[in-house]
Amino acid sequence: MGWNSVVRLVRHEIDGAYLGSFACRQVRVDDDYGWLEKFLIEVKLLTKLSHSNLVLYRHAWLEDSNFDPINLNFHPINPSSVTCVFILQQYCNVGDLQQYVMSGLSTEMMKEQFMAQLGQPAERALFEYQRSTLAPPRRLPPDEICSLFKDIASGLAYLHSLNYIHRDLNSSHCLLNREGGKLTCLITNFGKVHRKSAIEDLTGAPRTISYYAPELLTQDASPQFGNPTTSSNIFSLGLVLYYLCFNRLPYRNTEYVGNGRFKERNELRAEIIRWKGFQDENRERPDLPEKLYQLLKRTLAVDPAERPTAAEVLSTMGPESSSRRKESKKGNTMLYTPSSPADVDEGSDKFPNNDRPGAAF
Repeated sequence: MGWNSVVRLVRHEIDGAYLGSFACRQVRVDDDYGWLEKFLIEVKLLTKLSHSNLVLYRHAWLEDSNFDPINLNFHPINPSSVTCVFILQQYCNVGDLQQYVMSGLSTEMMKEQFMAQLGQPAERALFEYQRSTLAPPRRLPPDEICSLFKDIASGLAYLHSLNYIHRDLNSSHCLLNREGGKLTCLITNFGKVHRKSAIEDLTGAPRTISYYAPELLTQDASPQFGNPTTSSNIFSLGLVLYYLCFNRLPYRNTEYVGNGRFKERNELRAEIIRWKGFQDENRERPDLPEKLYQLLKRTLAVDPAERPTAAEVLSTMGPESSSRRKESKKGNTMLYTPSSPADVDEGSDKFPNNDRPGAAF
């Protein structure tokens, strides 16, 4: 769930017959035509994208709602309802990649609880689990890391082939879906996908910079931050790989402290700019294949010119692994598209513990 949106798990039924489960994103636009235009552009983009490693778009509509996703208030008999955009998308039944890696931690513990318990920002509490009494995150085996990373690289290579850049690629925007024993990773949050030529002002942007390339965070005389490129996208991809391998990012500082509040952004920004890239002495896991360590060095190169393209990353990963992680629970299939909003039962805004699509929007 973002600062202005909420995501629900919904069921599609006709005459009591269950036809599928979906993730329904509700975004408040009210009378802000700038927000409305933004999401119309996103929906137009979604209709053009079709790839097995991108979350599948199904349907979108605009309507007044008594639920306010910003203030999380429900007004059953309030005439002053708010105008919202609803986007129906593929339901990914395992959650996001960050949740999956951190699933060794108690599922009842939220980021804010970590912050309160350990007296430090929530993301740092997650990354420094060794210093706490909490169970450690999931240590992914090499085959699973390769499989999930190749999925992400494949989706990103597809976007780049169409001249699109994902401007907020991170572990929370990679969702996992389990179907027929196969675990697949899919990229989401296409509101941050734009043409390569688009210019974006990152100054004061209320989102994480943890996965940003250093060249984006160096202000010019304007002062403006750098404009995202395919090369900066590759740096973000390299940080996702780092997270898969080591259950954390390479930085000490963090910025997110929960409920949309940010802290220590200047310290984190300075640390990202000072970072020297992945070094050989950081090879903490001897069980990882050499190609992953080489990709960490190349994708996280400080010089953008030294980073590979997404297609080159994909080529380095080689053929599809035959030992992709097996899961016993079969996921839902996305076979039907609702013909109208009335076909969708919005249900609860709380997901079942074992079937959460992940609030990655």
